[in-house]
Amino acid sequence: MQKKLLVLLALAVGIAYTPAALASVTIDFSGSGLSGSAVLITTLVGGQYQITGISGTFSDSNYGISHAITGLEPTSYSTTSPSTFTEPGASPEPFDNLFYPNADAPSVTYGGITFPGGGAFDGFGLVFDAGTVKVNLFSEGAGSGYAATDWNATRQLSNGQVSVSPEPSSLFLLGTGLIGLAALGFRKA
Repeated sequence: MQKKLLVLLALAVGIAYTPAALASVTIDFSGSGLSGSAVLITTLVGGQYQITGISGTFSDSNYGISHAITGLEPTSYSTTSPSTFTEPGASPEPFDNLFYPNADAPSVTYGGITFPGGGAFDGFGLVFDAGTVKVNLFSEGAGSGYAATDWNATRQLSNGQVSVSPEPSSLFLLGTGLIGLAALGFRKA
C-alpha cells in the first residue's frame, strides 16, 4: 500500500511539472552597458509560446536608462500578420512576442532584412515597456545574440546575450521522468 502511495505521488508531481514547465520562465540579458532580468508568463497558442505577461528590470547605461519592466506591448499572434508598432518618424514594424524555449526561433524577413533563425526570440522580437521606454529585444541570428531597440527614440541599444533560467526543457524532462518512474512502479506493484 505504501509503495502504491509513493508511485501515485511521483505521478502527481510529474503531471504537475510537465504542463506547467513553460508557465513561467526567467530570462537574463546583458551586453555592453545593457542588463536586465525578466520573468515571462507564457501560454501555448497555435504551437508557439505566446508571452502574455512580463515583470523585471531593464537598464542601458549608454543612454541612462534604468527602469522596472512594467508590461508588454499588446499583441495578437498571427503567422502571417504580427502586430505592428509605429516608431516615431518611421514606418510600422511587426512584433509578435513569441518565446522559443529550445532556442529554435525561425528565420523571418521584413523590411527587406532577413533575420536568421535561432535564439529564444525571433526577429519580430519581444516588445516591453520599461518606464517610458519601449524596448524591442530581438534575435540577431543563431545562438543567443540579441539586439535591443528603443522604439521611443528609434535608437539601437546595446547588442548582447540572452540566457534562459531555469531551462524549461529540464523541467519538462524532470516531469516526464517522474511519470516514467510512476509507470514503472505501477508495473511492479
